[in-house]
Amino acid sequence: MTDSARIKFIPAMDGGSIRLLLVLGIVSLFNSMDRIIFSVLMEPIRLDLGLSDTAMGLLSGLAFTTFFALFGIPLARLADRGNRVKLLSVVVALWSLMTAFSGAAQNLTNMFLARAGVGIGESGAWPISHSLLADRFPPEQRAFALGVFQAGGGIGVLLGLLLAGLVADAVGWRWTFVIIGLPGILLALLIRFSLTEPRLQSPSPPAESGAFSATWVSIRGLLQLKTYRQILAAYVFTSAGLFGMINWLPAFLIRSHDLSLSQVGLWYGPIFGTGAVLGLLTGALLAPRWVARDRRWEFWLTAVAYFLSVPLFVGLLLIEHSAWVFLLLFVAIFIATSGQGPLMAGIQRIAGSGERAMAIALALAAGVAGQTLGPFLVGWFSDAWQPQFGDDALRYAMMVPLALLTWGVLHLYLAAGSLREDSRD
Repeated sequence: MTDSARIKFIPAMDGGSIRLLLVLGIVSLFNSMDRIIFSVLMEPIRLDLGLSDTAMGLLSGLAFTTFFALFGIPLARLADRGNRVKLLSVVVALWSLMTAFSGAAQNLTNMFLARAGVGIGESGAWPISHSLLADRFPPEQRAFALGVFQAGGGIGVLLGLLLAGLVADAVGWRWTFVIIGLPGILLALLIRFSLTEPRLQSPSPPAESGAFSATWVSIRGLLQLKTYRQILAAYVFTSAGLFGMINWLPAFLIRSHDLSLSQVGLWYGPIFGTGAVLGLLTGALLAPRWVARDRRWEFWLTAVAYFLSVPLFVGLLLIEHSAWVFLLLFVAIFIATSGQGPLMAGIQRIAGSGERAMAIALALAAGVAGQTLGPFLVGWFSDAWQPQFGDDALRYAMMVPLALLTWGVLHLYLAAGSLREDSRD
């Protein structure tokens, strides 16, 4: 393979870029790991605290995503105007502490507050990280960098699912939150003392504009772009579909396939996580070639990936044999995640240099609306269908949000149609 061919797959990077990508990949790992462990522990939490499926749907969705959305925008504004490295270290420390505090919850209110704290901390991680990467890497390398960053999240999912089940079986769900949450404090220190703010400092905006006015100007400018409006709609519906599935899959495996927590950790965790990591890395490596031909592939690749994953998700819900369920799960997750890096690169393409964190924050806010809706719909339909279907009520309820995932594919296609006229790179 020639050097020019190799560079098309793995771009040349200096030491600072490699260090930034490595540390932010670890941030993505901890972000996903601390978030995903709740889905594994939902069943023992529900039984211990005496909660309904509807209440668990609210905890996995509303409690986290509401505060994730509310704080994501102001934190993104701080990131676009201030020192992103310092801010990132603070939010990592916050969500890590609140993950550990989840283990002390005694009732629905306690757990709701702990989940809210995790949501506040994690709301800043992706906007800040994406802004740092977009400033460090040129447009033709962003799909690669963002794909590698998100692959760290895939590894975090793998570790979270694996460790949560094993640790919970050994010491209970409460200590699991503590053991997995507290190491994030060390990561916050690593960020603070190993990274520097790469952005050249620009003059402060006029004082009379005000923080709120400046934030609104940035939001309004993004919303005027047709491509960005379609992206926001796509995030709502695709997040509802994906998170409605992902959040409830461990409980589904326990109820419908009689797996224990440790079995879920040993099988579901590695299969899901490996599929996500390989999918993200495959997308990161292949996307630059497709995007070089036509930048609209940044959205087309994601649309195709999501569309192909829908029948696979339906199949794994209907098949009774556990081995086939895990095989379909691996393929579905591999395909679905392969388009996520290009999508994030597409968002950075239409955002100005002072709007990068805000563009990601608004997209994530739209996403968390879907993350709230999807798990709640599954929980509500599961409770409603319980008298008719018993434990299989959850199986059929998990098909509901997949219709929303398909709807989101349409908005990705429409976003690709206006990308050329809205692109700023």
